[in-house]
Amino acid sequence: LYKSESIGMQLIHSIVEDQLDATIEFTNNNGLECNIVFPKEEEEL
Repeated sequence: LYKSESIGMQLIHSIVEDQLDATIEFTNNNGLECNIVFPKEEEEL
């Protein structure tokens, strides 16, 4: 899926990585599992 050239996957990667500054992980867990991981922002003291 990471190498897919479909417009849908390009859109997902663009939104998740470029606009949300997150990463996307795909896992085959008896079906497709898709996780979007957001970086944790540290609070200023």
